[in-house]
Amino acid sequence: MLFGKSLFQSVVDRLSAERPPEFETEDIAPRRRGRGSGVSASFLATAPQVEDEAEEHLLHHNPYQDAIVAGERPAAAVEIADTPPPMPPHLRRITEKEVREDLGISPGDDAARLTVLRREFARLNHPDRVPTRYRTQATVRMMLANALIDDALRQIPPSAAVYSAARRRQS
Repeated sequence: MLFGKSLFQSVVDRLSAERPPEFETEDIAPRRRGRGSGVSASFLATAPQVEDEAEEHLLHHNPYQDAIVAGERPAAAVEIADTPPPMPPHLRRITEKEVREDLGISPGDDAARLTVLRREFARLNHPDRVPTRYRTQATVRMMLANALIDDALRQIPPSAAVYSAARRRQS
């Protein structure tokens, strides 16, 4: 603070003192508060004009409001909430053999291919992506798949893994 003023205020005072005389004219229109500066308001929505009370009622009436006030849910919401989604068929396959078949790991797969398989499998089977009631099956499938992929990665010779990583950097 300079002499009891903020730095900003002292700069504003200095600039207004150094203002050229041609900017001191009163011809400049005063700013009006509350109005846009050059923005047209024609894009703003206007309230619809209604002819009679029936149309007015339709404009402002929420058909679900009566049910909400009464503590009921609309019929469609009750039907949807009460019927659980069916279990996806792939979540029924929770043995190691079935998960191995679903993964499609082959002996010639390199580290990059196994990483792609892991991501594709997780996209379909991750517990966060399935309904709550089927998360146990999804968790079992993900644990088995990760274990199978980790085993396959351990079986890749170190020289092949280095070659695969170098090849991936070149492409």
